[in-house]
Amino acid sequence: MKIQKVGIVGLGSIGRRHLRNLKLVRPEIEISVVRSGYGPECIEQNLASYVFNNLEQAVEEGIQAAIISSPAPEHLRQATILSKKGVHLLIEKPLSHNMKNVAELISTVQKSGIIGLLGYTLRYDSAAKEFKKNLKEGLTGKLLQVRVECGSFLPDWRPNCDYLKSVSSSADLGGGVLLELSHELDYIHWFFGPMQSVFAYLHNSGFLGIDVEESADLLFVRPDDVPISLHMDFNRRHPERRCVAEGSEGQLSWNVITRKVKWAPAHQDVEERSFSMESDAAYQSQLLHFFDCIENNVQPCIELEDGKTVLKWIEAARISHTTGKRVDLL
Repeated sequence: MKIQKVGIVGLGSIGRRHLRNLKLVRPEIEISVVRSGYGPECIEQNLASYVFNNLEQAVEEGIQAAIISSPAPEHLRQATILSKKGVHLLIEKPLSHNMKNVAELISTVQKSGIIGLLGYTLRYDSAAKEFKKNLKEGLTGKLLQVRVECGSFLPDWRPNCDYLKSVSSSADLGGGVLLELSHELDYIHWFFGPMQSVFAYLHNSGFLGIDVEESADLLFVRPDDVPISLHMDFNRRHPERRCVAEGSEGQLSWNVITRKVKWAPAHQDVEERSFSMESDAAYQSQLLHFFDCIENNVQPCIELEDGKTVLKWIEAARISHTTGKRVDLL
């Protein structure tokens, strides 16, 4: 099945990015944009063949696949409509803003025989792949503990936009660090597997004036009793993003921002590798993988079940924060 018509649902910053990249990797494809009409017109809109204000019009136009890049609370509703029409799905992260009706969507996708791919683009990052390869090969020896950190300053994310009006700042639109920075949760699951439990503390200092958590500290424990700590925040003036795995043979670290993987073995010289990628390379790789799944029957590298796991962890973290207790995940 050759994909000739694709829909993009939602034309915020990530939707515009998908539109630009889609025209680069498949310039011949006919693109239908579905947008609410509340946002201002943008130059990228001119790249689309059609602009509609509802999904039904795009389906009638004959879209075979769709990229859902609307706010998270809209994902399941839109994905369910499209999946019942046999439209293949690339859903931006997170899968939704809570667990409600997630299992039903996954069931519908499976029954429809369509592809359901989730948009966690760090899985296409060459440095991330190297880090995972080193872990799988046992470079660290016995894994002892892991530290993950992701912090930046929310007002700097979109310099030309009022951050207080962004999805990231709004509980109703699926904001807060747990959902907005859930890439970290996905790669923890990808790198280190299922978790036995989580204990969490969520915080809002009031500094940013937003109605969602601006920082979160989570402590996961694996079934083999390895602790994995995660800190995420919106209020850091100097961005940092890294994953550090401590093992019996040394320390393996991945700097997400600089795309460097460092191996510091015990009593030996430190080895560091740099991986260069264009800013949109992971998004383009994701699109090519999406088409490969549809056209060549390739297994999706990130399935909707993975998104369900991330949402389960987020829900458990919220419960842990509210109750002050550890929450079991298995």
